[in-house]
Amino acid sequence: MTSPLLLRRGTAKDLQPLTGLIDETGTWLSLNKNTDQWSAPWPSRSVRDGRVRRSLAEGTTWVVQDGDLTVASIAVARTADPRLWPNADDAGEPTLYPCRVMVRRSHKGLGLGSGLLTWAALRARTEYGARMARIDVWTTNYELHGYYKGLGFESVGTCDTWPAYPACALFEISIDRLPQIEEWPFEEPFPDETRLFGQQTVTV
Repeated sequence: MTSPLLLRRGTAKDLQPLTGLIDETGTWLSLNKNTDQWSAPWPSRSVRDGRVRRSLAEGTTWVVQDGDLTVASIAVARTADPRLWPNADDAGEPTLYPCRVMVRRSHKGLGLGSGLLTWAALRARTEYGARMARIDVWTTNYELHGYYKGLGFESVGTCDTWPAYPACALFEISIDRLPQIEEWPFEEPFPDETRLFGQQTVTV
């Protein structure tokens, strides 16, 4: 590992590294954790890759870079997927919806997952007054459920679209209760100029 790890907004050139990381993580999970999470692109490779491509184009995916290697990522949304969180936005409570939180196995144990979640949540609180973070987790990956509970997330049930949609275990947390990060495991290039949400400007 080189130092420091760099956090930056993802661009179109990150599509292949990110989809490759999803596939690599899915293989590891299948071999080591007895779960089918990401064992195959859902519902198809073209649709899965399209979701990643769209998030990159919208400027809502962030990646952590170790030199030339993509080692972690998070995607974010301001509004709920109504299939998962029906009527959530009607309450008028500003919320962050993170997804695709990934850490390369070579960089486990550095606090990248919790660091990305807390960083994004604090950004959302500053930028638009977000008070809650809500995440949908692979329904049958019970070890991952435990991970989020260990960070302070509370289970709020399962969405009605399971098993048709595979990530229906729902968790939420007040942003004030997220882990306090004394030292970020990554560096942000221009922390005072980079907003959490925004159209990307670099697409090559």
